[in-house]
Amino acid sequence: MNSAMAPLIEIYRANNMLLLNAVKDVKESDLSLRPDDKANSMLWIAGHMTDARYMATKMVGHEEECPWGDLFSRGEAVDNSAVPDMTEIVEVCNGISKTMLNVLTNAPDEILEAPSTLDLPVEDNNVLNGIAFLAMHDSYHIGQLAYIRRLLGYNQLVG
Repeated sequence: MNSAMAPLIEIYRANNMLLLNAVKDVKESDLSLRPDDKANSMLWIAGHMTDARYMATKMVGHEEECPWGDLFSRGEAVDNSAVPDMTEIVEVCNGISKTMLNVLTNAPDEILEAPSTLDLPVEDNNVLNGIAFLAMHDSYHIGQLAYIRRLLGYNQLVG
């Protein structure tokens, strides 16, 4: 494994645990609540995070498509009636997360050093830095889930 990939894999492992804990024991009706009309629900955020994990695997050459197409595209506040339930999202997320950790662990240096095909806000737009950005993106959304969880009256996610 590329030594630069090790901390990114640990971030994803921790985030996967936090994602599952963030939605565990939250009522289905609360999972689909949007804090306001410009914000997404916990349900949508979990789906968006899952979609981004498919993107991370694609960056290193694993060509598996997210089953929901562009439903969870960047920045979209959507009507939750089109969104799968959390049980389905968690199942798909667990599957792609396992695949992602495996392909990231085994990604060869020449792929990680190659230019990224995605236009990401990183100084050196190679695959490794793209994966690092997506790990940060994942963490950003864990924070959103934790915040919404507290707004809904549930216990804090960590601490």
